[in-house]
Amino acid sequence: MLSSLLAIDFNANRKPFLLRPLISLSLTFWLLLLPLSHAMAEEKTQVDKIFERFESGETMTREAIKSDLALLSKLIATDDIARNEKLQLLKCWDQSAETDTDIALAVKNTSQTLTNIPPTASPHFITDLMLCHSWFLQLNGDVDSAMEGYNLSVKRAYEHEDLKLIADSRSLRGALYSYIGDFSAALDDLITAQDLYESLNLTGWANINLADMATSFRRYGDPQSAIRYYTKLKALYLKNNNQEQAMYVTSEIGLALDELGEHQQAIDNFLLSYQYFKEHQLEKAAATMATNIGFSLIQNSDNNCDTLIEV
Repeated sequence: MLSSLLAIDFNANRKPFLLRPLISLSLTFWLLLLPLSHAMAEEKTQVDKIFERFESGETMTREAIKSDLALLSKLIATDDIARNEKLQLLKCWDQSAETDTDIALAVKNTSQTLTNIPPTASPHFITDLMLCHSWFLQLNGDVDSAMEGYNLSVKRAYEHEDLKLIADSRSLRGALYSYIGDFSAALDDLITAQDLYESLNLTGWANINLADMATSFRRYGDPQSAIRYYTKLKALYLKNNNQEQAMYVTSEIGLALDELGEHQQAIDNFLLSYQYFKEHQLEKAAATMATNIGFSLIQNSDNNCDTLIEV
């Protein structure tokens, strides 16, 4: 009996003794995991912040875009489907469009991606990819195919009640309507997109859409309204130190001034943009500015022909 009691007492005392190192090991392991968990949380937050910056339409330098995309590629796990979709879409839109060869390659790349969409792809991914493809088709001169893609994207965005993509697809379609001269349809799309961007507090995209609205007014024969919108946009871009976008808007102001008959002022704006694009090796944009300057010089019969451009 005593031996039994001693055995019981021994076992009773032994269990806590054996558990103590296990508890200690568990606690140590948990403490070791804390920095790792914290690092993972920080990493996740960093990824989300980068995506939020892209999605807001916030103006970014080319260097910042390149750096952020490289960082996202490094931080996102291969099995993170949702974030990899977002990254793939960003890379689609970031493809170079500087030369005709670049654009043709982008069309080829997006076509291949569309034909190999995985069954797990989200509706948002498919629709945005279609938009990206249509955009490069437009840049490649295939207006009919681009419009077909935009129409389908608008339809899909409404079906899935994706407000951001409704705004994106109608903004792009509106800009194309403006380009082909259907100003009523253009303004209908662009005004709808503007309302959506503003309601979603996407100021960056609202500014880009506003530029397309201004261009539509210019093409419609109302350059005064266009200049008013362009001037507001230019001030916003300069305030945010986005010189490149400010120079693109400056060139648009030049076009509107030309239509008002203010050819010398137009030349001044084109020349300012030309010098910036040339300095930053944006050759295609610089060539366009040189062409605009030449046209304005011809129109300006009173100029002294002392504006020299070395192309």
